[in-house]
Amino acid sequence: MRVKIERASEKDIETLLEFSRRLNEFERKIYPNYQEFEKMKDRVERFFRKRVNGEDNIFLLAKVDDKPVGMIYGWIVRPFPFFKEEKYGYIAEVWVEEEFRGKGIGKKLLKEIIEWFKEKGIRWIRTDVLQKNKNAIKFYEKFGFKEFCKYMELWLE
Repeated sequence: MRVKIERASEKDIETLLEFSRRLNEFERKIYPNYQEFEKMKDRVERFFRKRVNGEDNIFLLAKVDDKPVGMIYGWIVRPFPFFKEEKYGYIAEVWVEEEFRGKGIGKKLLKEIIEWFKEKGIRWIRTDVLQKNKNAIKFYEKFGFKEFCKYMELWLE
């Protein structure tokens, strides 16, 4: 199986949306506060179209025999001045189709986005992972990601 990682463009928006929808369905099972994808699809599409060709954004697709089987995307963030770093890389979503998991595709996507961040002079990369998504946590930890912050929430009635 030959995996090819390539930068996504406007022509790939529908594929990115479909992968994002599938990730949303998966994440809604472990965190019920996520909105159904169809209710936000137009906003997500506008977001993708605005950023897909941006200089500080990257959208990557993994393909097997020219068939898209996974994606990763992220961007450069300028944080609040408390931090020493003036900018960091943020990984927003990673998705690999179920039948292609465990074959190193996610690893290739992550390596490629890390390389892109390095080329942009980024030394600090962040991502968010749902606490109950143990597989994603293990995936990132294998690359050296460490927990540094806990998000806490309170629901008011």
